[in-house]
Amino acid sequence: MYREALGISRKFAGNDNPDTLYVMEKLNLSLEAQGKWPEAEAGRREELAAWEKRAGDDATDTISALDRLGTDLDSQGKRSEAEMLNEAIQVHQRFRTLTPTLFSS
Repeated sequence: MYREALGISRKFAGNDNPDTLYVMEKLNLSLEAQGKWPEAEAGRREELAAWEKRAGDDATDTISALDRLGTDLDSQGKRSEAEMLNEAIQVHQRFRTLTPTLFSS
């Protein structure tokens, strides 16, 4: 169901449209629930790249996608890569706390 919805959303809204990316997120959740970790990881990486392109590295949606990828990696036992992503998120959050007026998203 989500694959079909993703295809339709990509066709009519584009690859980096927020609606398309939210459908992609749901598809990845579904893949994780089915234990299809490598496929979910590939989807998470695509989702992250699309958010980075659309919103930039510092956007809330991009950071959330980064967090979801880290969780996926951790679930697969790829702890060192997951820890690196988690550290990047923590640094970003500390920076945002120190400079809240620079960010509006």
